Parts: sequence; structure tokens; C-alpha cells
Amino acid sequence: MLDSIDDYASPHEFVREAYGQYLNNYNSNPSVNGRMFEFIICETLMREGIVPFYYQAKFTLVPNADFDLVCYHPRRPVVLSAKVSLRERYKQADLEGFALSQVYRNARSYLLTLSDEQVGVREKIHSGDVAGLTNCIRADSPDYDALLDELKTETFSFAEQITPIEGRLVTQL
Repeated sequence: MLDSIDDYASPHEFVREAYGQYLNNYNSNPSVNGRMFEFIICETLMREGIVPFYYQAKFTLVPNADFDLVCYHPRRPVVLSAKVSLRERYKQADLEGFALSQVYRNARSYLLTLSDEQVGVREKIHSGDVAGLTNCIRADSPDYDALLDELKTETFSFAEQITPIEGRLVTQL
């Protein structure tokens, strides 16, 4: 069981403490580690008042892409992809972010991680080698706090219902 971590100075410290307590109290399992990291990110969004958001979301107009977290705005949705370690996983987030930007031109995709490899991915983003990601941020660093401060200035909403086809329906000759 996790110790009480209700009092924390900043979101990134909460991430560090919560994930550290998880690792100290439970056996490491890569898929469970990733899910726990996602839940901790969800908790920081809720604690910071960044709601509503969608967890494990799919956009109707963006096929074959599953997004970890989505803060929805009709013209500029924000996607948060949570990966404990990067290795080659940033490429999936990049591809999904690129697909999203083809439908929502002002969409932003952030890759959140606990990995030191974040620096290399960030350099690829700034050089243009990675086009689908807005930024790659360590969730246990002050950069994560800055991202959340930015998101708190925005208004997110529930996704509207869309009709995939509009027109006059013909059913008979």
C-alpha cells in the first residue's frame, strides 16, 4: 500500500514520490509499471483541476491510434502519451501525434516519461526529425509542472457527437 502522499509541493514531486513508492512496494512488471505511471499522471491532472480528460481514448477521425490521455478542445486537443521508458516507443507517439495533426491542425502531443532518453527525443523534435510531438517531458521534473500550468489556462470540454456522413440518404431506386 502506498504511504500518504497527499502533501506534495509540486506535481513532478508527486509523480516522483508516487512512482517511487509503487516500485518500492510492488514487484516490477513492465506492463503494470506503464499502467501505474498512466494512473499517476491522471491523478496529477485531477489534483491540478485539469478536467475533463479522456483515458485510453480513440478519435473517430484518426483511425488505428490509441491515445493514453486526451484533454479535449474542439480545435486544439492535447494528447499526453505516458511512457515510463522510451527506447523506440517515442516513434509510436510521434506517429499517433502526426496522424492527429492531420485532422486537428492545432493539436498538441506531449510525450511524458521518466527516462533520461527524453533529452535525445527532445533534440529530435527541435531538429524536425520528429514531427508529430510537440515536446517530450520528464514527468518527474519541473518541466512537467510548467506544462500543467499551461494546461490550467485552457478550457477543455467533453467531445461533441459527430455525424460521420451528412447528405440526402437514398435507400431505394
